[in-house]
Amino acid sequence: MSQKIAITGMGIISSIGNNVEENFISLQSGRHGISDIQMFETRHAGAIKTGEIKLTNEELVQKLQLDEDNNVTRTSLLGMVAAKEAVESAGISDINGYRTGLISSTSVGGMDITEKYFYSYENFPEKQKYIDAHDAGNSSLEIAAHLGLKGMVSTISTACSSAANAIMMGAKLIKNGVLDRVIVGEQILFQSLP
Repeated sequence: MSQKIAITGMGIISSIGNNVEENFISLQSGRHGISDIQMFETRHAGAIKTGEIKLTNEELVQKLQLDEDNNVTRTSLLGMVAAKEAVESAGISDINGYRTGLISSTSVGGMDITEKYFYSYENFPEKQKYIDAHDAGNSSLEIAAHLGLKGMVSTISTACSSAANAIMMGAKLIKNGVLDRVIVGEQILFQSLP
């Protein structure tokens, strides 16, 4: 007998919406999220169009009610917003009430901050807190901590296939009785334009 696995909640933040409903409305109406680059400094501003989430890191920190003195990168902030919406959408009130895990996928980790300060870390000790946020696994740990999750946390970083691999791994963990429920997702952040 095959065990059925169901998706019970969703969360998303993208260039066409800050939650599932806004994204759905944008997709139905054919609205795209492509515009001039506004959210970060680049020599390509005005020359290259891109899809950006039009919330600053500071606005995301406020939205998530985080301490302003943190080392949370944009990748983690966006993942936290989407994961929080997915958990709420699924009606999960006790994240640790069942064997719950998080399989997060990303290919950029904290590069948005570490690239910015790469050549000046030694001169700015207050920016050294971001060094720990560079690796891809840090965003998964930050998301789990924000949710209060004490269960299994894993990160998949296999470029474009990361999200599909996270979903498949989550399903296998449930099917094999390792976990009762799994939060899966992907943080995509392309911000490497000098």
